[in-house]
Order: sequence, then structure tokens, then C-alpha cells
Amino acid sequence: MMPDAVVLLASLAGFLLLALATERQAKQLLRRLPARGWRWLCRGLGGLLLAVALGLCIAALGTGAGIAQWFGWMCMAALVLVFAFPKWPGQPPAQMMSARKASGAGENKAGELDAPHRLARRWLAVVLLVGVVLGYGVALRGALA
Repeated sequence: MMPDAVVLLASLAGFLLLALATERQAKQLLRRLPARGWRWLCRGLGGLLLAVALGLCIAALGTGAGIAQWFGWMCMAALVLVFAFPKWPGQPPAQMMSARKASGAGENKAGELDAPHRLARRWLAVVLLVGVVLGYGVALRGALA
């Protein structure tokens, strides 16, 4: 059996490098625009890491199941980065919704969630994220056994 963590880490690193290869994400993550050559290097290394992850999955499980597992781990890596990028240090504050603010339960006069509700939503997101990753791993192990 191949270590799934290696595939997940290779996918995470590949997606992060591909994000750094784009102007918008590079400005957000690094707070500056890297040189064009550096962005091309990130693009090549990111694609290479995703290809290595695919190769590891195919070598361990065969073509059909390996590609399916690779897509699954790539989705997990993308989900982690989707939640991590907005919380990256130095990010600009989120834009407020304009005219469609509704003052519901747990919101203050400015339309923002109160601290206990915001904390509860963050913990729920973390629990769901970890649960999806663990559930995928357990289900994959059960299917292969």
C-alpha cells in the first residue's frame, strides 16, 4: 500500500505552487508580484507534483482505481486550500454585502455575526473538513480491503 499522506501533500504543494504562478493569488499570498521566470517555475513544479501524485496512485492501485483515488485526494487538497487562503496573513478584509444585508439571529446592527456565532461556524467548518478527509480515507481503506 502506498501512503495516502504523500499523495495529499504532493497535491497540496502542487496546488499551492500553481496558485503562486498566477498574478492574483501571488499578490495575495506573497503581497508582491514575483518575477515572470519564478512564476513559470512554480507552474512547472506544480504540474510536476500533481503528475507525481497521479503516478503514485496508479502504481499502487492500477489505472482505474488510481485515477479515482487521485481525483479524490486532489479534491481534498483543493478544499483545504479554499479554506486556508482567505485566512492567510495579510489578506484584505472581506467586502461587505451591499444592499442585501438581513439582520437575523446572531447578527449585530452592522450585519456581522456576533463572536460566539462566528466561532461556532468556524468550528463547524473545521469539524466538517476533517470529517470529510477522515471519512474518505476510511471508506477508501474499506473498499480496498
